[in-house]
Amino acid sequence: MTGVRVVSYNIRSLRDDPAAVVRVVRALDPDVLCLQEVPRFWGWRGKRRELARAAGLRVAAGRRAAGLAVLAAPRVRRVAREFHLLTRVPDLHRRALAIAVLELGEGEGRGG
Repeated sequence: MTGVRVVSYNIRSLRDDPAAVVRVVRALDPDVLCLQEVPRFWGWRGKRRELARAAGLRVAAGRRAAGLAVLAAPRVRRVAREFHLLTRVPDLHRRALAIAVLELGEGEGRGG
């Protein structure tokens, strides 16, 4: 059986130490990293790409709205991706779904 490591992480718009975020992600060595509160303002796309690169991952899905992203390890192939904004609720941050259909090559998973 092939194991897949999926990690969910709220990175608080990288307001804390971005290098520490990268160290944590590298230590966890995820196949898939689901991020919340990804930077959404000035330079957001570059910050997201730099975080992915520094962590040894690549962007698989996500958009600026709602601050979501899915990153994947090089051994994981993106098959499809979607992004859906949910209905606005007064006085709450905008909610959304970032969806990635991913495929792990045969024999490339974590033993189990």
